[in-house]
Amino acid sequence: MNTNQARLSLVIGLILILVTGCFSPTGNPTAPTSPDLISIPTTPEPNQPLPSSPSQDLPTAEGEYSTSDLSNWTKSGAAAVWPAYIPADIPQPEGLIRKTMEGDISMRIFYGSMTPAAFDQWINLLEEQGFSLEYVVYVEEGFPDNSEERIRKGDFDAVKISKGDYQLEITYGSESPVLDIAISGFEFPGYSNTEPTPSGPVWPAEYALVIPQPARCTLIAVEPVPPHDYRILCQPADAQVLADYQNSLQAAGYSPNTVIPASDGSLDGSIYAWGSREISFEQPSTDLLIITIADTSASSSQWPAPLAGVVPAPVNCPIENVLAISESNYLISCNALNEKGVTDYIALLAAQGFIETSRMQTQTGQLVQVKFEKDGMLVDLMISPQPSAWGIHIAIQNK
Repeated sequence: MNTNQARLSLVIGLILILVTGCFSPTGNPTAPTSPDLISIPTTPEPNQPLPSSPSQDLPTAEGEYSTSDLSNWTKSGAAAVWPAYIPADIPQPEGLIRKTMEGDISMRIFYGSMTPAAFDQWINLLEEQGFSLEYVVYVEEGFPDNSEERIRKGDFDAVKISKGDYQLEITYGSESPVLDIAISGFEFPGYSNTEPTPSGPVWPAEYALVIPQPARCTLIAVEPVPPHDYRILCQPADAQVLADYQNSLQAAGYSPNTVIPASDGSLDGSIYAWGSREISFEQPSTDLLIITIADTSASSSQWPAPLAGVVPAPVNCPIENVLAISESNYLISCNALNEKGVTDYIALLAAQGFIETSRMQTQTGQLVQVKFEKDGMLVDLMISPQPSAWGIHIAIQNK
């Protein structure tokens, strides 16, 4: 196996808990039913009347969609308008659209400006038309939980909107909100009917419109890590690819951990996050860029109880994240202070009867991957040196 396919960077950290609730006619929240579930009051009625029909005078895109249109589905400036194929059942908000990103699974619409009154009118119009609204507040683990105070103030992070097959989500409290629309609920005259079947690896479809693909970086492999994580390998065309990709992530709304510390406390700018998604990078050589997409909503930091007495936990390597893929399959990461933490764990596995079946290292002798087996259990260690620690990513599978 080529070393370009050997390294895994799994960053599963900061858990963002969606806090939702029930609505009461008086706007008073009911008592929480669990520590993570908090009721949310309704949005105050706006002072201005609702429009009699949805956005009659707002511009929309017209015309046919053909293969010639597929060269660039990101539009800005005068071309950034409400797509005409969006069903009339979904009302158009009043506001200036700055950019649209369209695909065959979902679309993202960036607003350059939208007044609070226009936002409130649109939300109330959705309720009148039978849409369900779910107001969301994010609670960051390790930080003070001020969600109840924010809820009382009506300071939400987002609104999830649904009706039948229609699924939408919009950021809350901003005069330049971002609106996501899942277009799987209606016919889209573009990608799915005209785009040729790709012959090689493709960017994960579930993130096609919410996480940009790096430009000038040919995909080598896209490896899913259930349920929603990915390890992506690509070959940069030049030395500027990573920097340009980080800029495109920030343009799409992702913040580097120089702004918000990562779950491990790092502030090196190597992790970009938005909501429950974290994106990290490794570039072991000029011709290989490794991108890891992690969904942080299902992680923990305790050695799994079902593995007690079956697979030993590493010593002097604090557990950072644990993701249970199934009852007997796990992805676990820890950070050792130095290389000895790695060699100690390898020795511990050998001492408990695990047989080493393969080993991979770079041309300079740096250890990249070691596999062990015992009694039908496969333990796959992927080693990733970091500036301040040696990361061990442990994949455990019952064969």
